[in-house]
Amino acid sequence: MEERRRAMLLSKEIDLRSPRSHGRGEEIRHIEATLRELPDQERLHAIHGHLLLVEGKLDQAQLALEKALTSPLCVGSARGGVLYNLACAFARKGDENKCRSHLLEARPYGGLNVEWMQKDPDLQTVMERTWFQELLTELSNKS
Repeated sequence: MEERRRAMLLSKEIDLRSPRSHGRGEEIRHIEATLRELPDQERLHAIHGHLLLVEGKLDQAQLALEKALTSPLCVGSARGGVLYNLACAFARKGDENKCRSHLLEARPYGGLNVEWMQKDPDLQTVMERTWFQELLTELSNKS
């Protein structure tokens, strides 16, 4: 239980919404060091994947996010967020089909923000696609 508490405290220290002009390298190294001690903390894998995505390290981000999904504790909107970030990684890698499937999989978990999805630069490659516009419409109608 102490490990879970430590992982939660670390995840709260990192503000994912705050842009960094110097990059996220130090935070990534800190999380990687903590993951060596606490390898089963899905929340840290999710944050690690998000930071790697921000830094453009798409293959590493994909691996970290997939690791987070393997945990039975990755549920609800947290799972939706991890799936969304995976969709973003696949969109940036040019894999539209995997992007779409992860966005559709994220849908029932909540946490998909239509307003952000419409301007998220990670989804630039799919924004004009019919399926993406239909998803936005569907999500807008549910709110």
